[in-house]
Amino acid sequence: MSGSIWDNDGWDLVLAEQVRTNGRLFFQLAYHILEDPTASEDACQQAFLKAAAYRDSLRDSRALKAWLARVVTNEAMQIVRRRKTERKALGEHSKNLPSPEGAQEQAERRLAVEEALAEVPEPFRTAVVMRTLWGMSVRETAAELGCAESEVSRRYYLGLERLRPHFSRERKADHAV
Repeated sequence: MSGSIWDNDGWDLVLAEQVRTNGRLFFQLAYHILEDPTASEDACQQAFLKAAAYRDSLRDSRALKAWLARVVTNEAMQIVRRRKTERKALGEHSKNLPSPEGAQEQAERRLAVEEALAEVPEPFRTAVVMRTLWGMSVRETAAELGCAESEVSRRYYLGLERLRPHFSRERKADHAV
């Protein structure tokens, strides 16, 4: 026996109940750190995925709420650290910033990517985001998602296939103008 207090079904039920009962608390905790509702939702979702992956480390079921709150806090702080690193990198490369017109074009491209990604179903979207936008390797993504590397590759490929029509349409529209 692995020493886990959870079986798969029991964990799913307990986690669902915690999210239903304390989801707003977890969100507010992340929001207090991040001051961004979208990033706060992302932090909570990542925290629940990590909690599922590391549930065997929880030895006392009575501490679940506090443990989940700690995982949410850690995820939010990881986002803060990532943002600081990005800002620092941006500061070092500020000479390479685009012109106002270039910045507008970048913003439009970013919006197009976000809109296209929103239409890609989970779990394909997660694989594409983690691999492409976050720069994670197949191995890192598999560890984060708790699945096989081959499954990450499959999801990534299928996600890109679902994105391809969005950008081939955009290119055709650009050339028609």
